Amino acid sequence: MSRLTADPGDVTIVASIVDLAHGLGMRAVAEGVESEEVWDMLQGLGCDVVQGWYVSRPLDAENATAWLLRHPSQQRALRVLRGGAEGAGGSA
Repeated sequence: MSRLTADPGDVTIVASIVDLAHGLGMRAVAEGVESEEVWDMLQGLGCDVVQGWYVSRPLDAENATAWLLRHPSQQRALRVLRGGAEGAGGSA
Protein backbone atom coordinates (compact mmCIF):
# COMPACT_ATOMS: atom_id res chain seq x y z
CA MET A 1 0.00 0.00 0.00
CA SER A 2 2.97 2.34 0.46
CA ARG A 3 3.25 2.97 -3.31
CA LEU A 4 -0.31 4.25 -3.43
CA THR A 5 0.77 7.85 -3.00
CA ALA A 6 3.50 7.59 -5.64
CA ASP A 7 1.84 5.69 -8.49
CA PRO A 8 -1.32 7.02 -10.17
CA GLY A 9 -1.90 3.56 -11.67
CA ASP A 10 -2.11 2.09 -8.18
CA VAL A 11 -4.71 4.70 -7.22
CA THR A 12 -6.80 3.69 -10.23
CA ILE A 13 -6.59 0.02 -9.27
CA VAL A 14 -7.54 0.66 -5.64
CA ALA A 15 -10.42 2.95 -6.63
CA SER A 16 -11.70 0.26 -9.00
CA ILE A 17 -11.52 -2.42 -6.30
CA VAL A 18 -13.36 -0.22 -3.81
CA ASP A 19 -16.06 0.56 -6.39
CA LEU A 20 -16.36 -3.14 -7.29
CA ALA A 21 -16.72 -4.15 -3.64
CA HIS A 22 -19.37 -1.53 -3.03
CA GLY A 23 -21.17 -2.47 -6.26
CA LEU A 24 -21.36 -6.05 -4.98
CA GLY A 25 -22.69 -4.91 -1.61
CA MET A 26 -19.38 -5.62 0.13
CA ARG A 27 -17.03 -3.56 2.24
CA ALA A 28 -13.54 -2.70 1.02
CA VAL A 29 -10.70 -3.49 3.43
CA ALA A 30 -7.19 -2.17 2.82
CA GLU A 31 -4.22 -3.95 4.36
CA GLY A 32 -0.74 -2.61 4.95
CA VAL A 33 -1.59 1.02 5.77
CA GLU A 34 1.62 2.52 7.12
CA SER A 35 1.17 6.29 6.87
CA GLU A 36 -1.37 9.04 7.40
CA GLU A 37 -1.01 10.02 3.75
CA VAL A 38 -2.13 6.55 2.59
CA TRP A 39 -4.89 6.46 5.24
CA ASP A 40 -6.24 9.80 3.96
CA MET A 41 -6.06 8.69 0.34
CA LEU A 42 -7.93 5.46 1.08
CA GLN A 43 -10.58 7.35 2.98
CA GLY A 44 -10.99 9.67 -0.02
CA LEU A 45 -11.39 6.63 -2.28
CA GLY A 46 -14.19 5.31 -0.06
CA CYS A 47 -12.35 2.43 1.59
CA ASP A 48 -14.39 1.16 4.52
CA VAL A 49 -11.81 -0.45 6.80
CA VAL A 50 -8.02 -0.32 7.02
CA GLN A 51 -5.41 -2.23 8.93
CA GLY A 52 -1.69 -1.83 9.22
CA TRP A 53 1.13 -0.44 11.31
CA TYR A 54 -0.22 3.12 11.05
CA VAL A 55 -3.36 2.02 12.89
CA SER A 56 -1.79 -0.43 15.36
CA ARG A 57 0.90 -3.02 15.73
CA PRO A 58 -0.37 -6.59 15.34
CA LEU A 59 -2.56 -7.65 18.28
CA ASP A 60 -4.14 -10.90 19.41
CA ALA A 61 -7.97 -11.03 19.59
CA GLU A 62 -8.19 -10.03 23.25
CA ASN A 63 -5.90 -7.01 22.88
CA ALA A 64 -7.53 -6.00 19.58
CA THR A 65 -10.94 -5.92 21.28
CA ALA A 66 -9.49 -3.84 24.13
CA TRP A 67 -7.90 -1.45 21.59
CA LEU A 68 -11.22 -1.04 19.79
CA LEU A 69 -12.98 -0.30 23.08
CA ARG A 70 -10.42 2.44 23.83
CA HIS A 71 -10.96 4.06 20.41
CA PRO A 72 -14.60 5.14 20.12
CA SER A 73 -14.16 6.11 16.45
CA GLN A 74 -13.58 2.40 15.73
CA GLN A 75 -16.78 1.11 17.34
CA ARG A 76 -18.19 0.16 13.93
CA ALA A 77 -15.25 -2.20 13.41
CA LEU A 78 -15.92 -3.80 16.79
CA ARG A 79 -19.57 -4.44 15.83
CA VAL A 80 -18.38 -6.02 12.58
CA LEU A 81 -15.92 -8.25 14.43
CA ARG A 82 -18.66 -9.36 16.80
CA GLY A 83 -20.92 -10.23 13.86
CA GLY A 84 -23.36 -7.34 14.24
CA ALA A 85 -25.64 -6.04 11.53
CA GLU A 86 -22.80 -4.26 9.79
CA GLY A 87 -20.93 -7.54 9.58
CA ALA A 88 -23.25 -8.80 6.87
CA GLY A 89 -21.69 -9.12 3.45
CA GLY A 90 -18.10 -9.79 2.63
CA SER A 91 -14.99 -7.74 2.20
CA ALA A 92 -12.69 -7.11 -0.71
